[in-house]
Amino acid sequence: MIDSICIKGFKCFHDNNFDLKPLTILSGRNASGKTSFLQAFALLHQTICQCNNFEQLVLNGPVVKLGRVDDVLHKTKSKNSICFAVKTNSDTWERDYISDDRNNFNFERKSPIHGRDRLIEELFHSLTYLSADRLGPRETHSLDDAILYSDVGSSGERAISRLLANEDLNVREKLRISDTAPTLHKQIEAHMQKIFPGFHFDTKMVQGTNNAILSLAVNDGVGFVRPQNIGYGLSYTLPIYIACLSAGENNVILIENPEAHLHPQAQSQMGAFLARVAASGVQIITETHSDHLLNGIRKSIKSKEHPINAQDVGIFFFAGLNNDATPSIISPTISDDGNLSEWPENFFDQYEKDLEYLVEW
Repeated sequence: MIDSICIKGFKCFHDNNFDLKPLTILSGRNASGKTSFLQAFALLHQTICQCNNFEQLVLNGPVVKLGRVDDVLHKTKSKNSICFAVKTNSDTWERDYISDDRNNFNFERKSPIHGRDRLIEELFHSLTYLSADRLGPRETHSLDDAILYSDVGSSGERAISRLLANEDLNVREKLRISDTAPTLHKQIEAHMQKIFPGFHFDTKMVQGTNNAILSLAVNDGVGFVRPQNIGYGLSYTLPIYIACLSAGENNVILIENPEAHLHPQAQSQMGAFLARVAASGVQIITETHSDHLLNGIRKSIKSKEHPINAQDVGIFFFAGLNNDATPSIISPTISDDGNLSEWPENFFDQYEKDLEYLVEW
């Protein structure tokens, strides 16, 4: 797992160090740095998958499209270089990158280097990044072999391909629902039924093509229907469950807005699910605007069923950008009973503010 990452000169980060937990929550205002933080990981993932080394940074590819060098340099403090330093329990890996032309599309690595590449290469190659811009409901899914990428794709575009490639995989015991067959297909259905009662899915190969047809069901009386006839919640959520339940121990999964298109109870259940995944040994970093998802995680800390330890959950609240275009970040802690050490202004407090106005407190 990643113990910490230091980001220098990249977007809004001048020189920021982040200590990461098995489950790390990013919250805060829009345009305050949360997505940029995730893009730093996605950039390293894209680079190693495209180049098989870290000799340069690939700014534009199938995972993220960040533009030119000038688009990713810090606007007030960075001249022409950025740096990433990643610490694991066995090594500290650091690479500096430079470009003398701000109109370039790539950075070149500077010498000297610090840390071994092999472990970090494996870690970032296996990383999964699911952006907020996930695919909506669609019936046909391509099964083209992913030569460079083996994850579900940043938009979930390879989710069904990964599912079919691992359909008979037995889910790790810590994540299994005990009264269900251990295979990936059955465990996905069982886990998602906590959010969508009656949920089932079916895939059929289209003869003579590299495509599969996906059908979904949430009612036994109705049976399977096209995904377009059910709505966005299932389609946005399915890649998350495929990624999490097929992940190996110590894999890293980044998820933007896992609560998208889910009603409040389902958002809380999603929080509990991510907490259970993190407790099983998969590192989760998630950006969220949902107090329900946060509360689902807090309940998991307090719960005696599939709990996660409070010290294994971290929070970064991005309160906004300072005058020098660097982020202001606050890190509340969570106690063993699920309570938070502090509630900064604008940290999941809008419900109380609106209620206060409505009842004229």
